Parts: sequence; C-alpha cells; structure tokens
Amino acid sequence: MAPAGQVWSTITDLGRYAAFLAAGDDDVLPWSTLEEMATPQAGSRAGGLASAHGLGFQLARGGAGMLHGHTGSMPGFLAGCFADPVRRTGAVVLANGTVGMRCEGLPVDRPKTIYALDVD
Repeated sequence: MAPAGQVWSTITDLGRYAAFLAAGDDDVLPWSTLEEMATPQAGSRAGGLASAHGLGFQLARGGAGMLHGHTGSMPGFLAGCFADPVRRTGAVVLANGTVGMRCEGLPVDRPKTIYALDVD
C-alpha cells in the first residue's frame, strides 16, 4: 500500500491537523484556499446534501453544517479526520481494521458530542 500514497501518523499529529482544518493558519495555507478545497466538486445531485468530494477532502453533512476531512486505511488499520470550521472542532478516529466501523462515523453520526484534544 505504501506506493499508493500511504501516510502514517500519530493521534496527536492528526489532532493538530484537525485543528488546522477547523481554524486554519494563514502562514501555512490561506483560509480562502481551505474554503475552496471544502467546496463540493463531485458527487451526485441526489447525494449532494449528504456527502460529496471537494479538492482533496471528503465532505459530509454533520456538526454545524458540512464537515471536511478524509478517511484512510492500511492493512489492519482504519483512520478518519474531520473538521467543523463553523464550530472550530474536529474529530480523529484510529481503529483496528476488524472493528467494522465507518471512520467518518464519529463526527457525522455524533455531532453533538465534542471531544477535545489539547495539542499544544
């Protein structure tokens, strides 16, 4: 899988990335570019309100509107990282590949539950 673009990370680093996606940092990437990346570019008309794809992001209805982020996997492991820029929150999920869960499930299915990770 590594030649296909596999990325390995820690829960702390993914938490930092979720914080970046939720609040931005103009020294890294202008907020206007993050907004453009989180604008639906592909998806069906019927499913457009439930989920879509932006420029490098998966988009899903949840939280205060539309969440953006992405899921990922490698043999035996699953991951998900989504942010809600309106509420300035994010969710990171790491799981064993045999658990049978949707990695976008935490932020999408449980939008009223906020999990905080202090990444400072």
